[in-house]
Amino acid sequence: MMLEELRGYRLSSAGEAGSTVMGFGSDLILARYLADGQLDRDFASRRGWVRSSLGRSLDTATALALQNDGRILLAGHSLFGSFRAVVLRYRG
Repeated sequence: MMLEELRGYRLSSAGEAGSTVMGFGSDLILARYLADGQLDRDFASRRGWVRSSLGRSLDTATALALQNDGRILLAGHSLFGSFRAVVLRYRG
């Protein structure tokens, strides 16, 4: 997956997360893969990955967790003047 510059974090059975840099900001990206390494097209409207923009800020993913119900938590921080902790929850 080539989405500009990707810094990735892995969590088996959940996927990968990272951030992509675009001009003055960066967004969060979460992708889910199948056991054979292909994108899981049952995730994120058949794309296999989702990009989350928190506004005109520098957003960075730092951790992933898989909940018992299959939902994925992505934690990180957002910088727009000052750092703020962020947690996003995605349907698995």
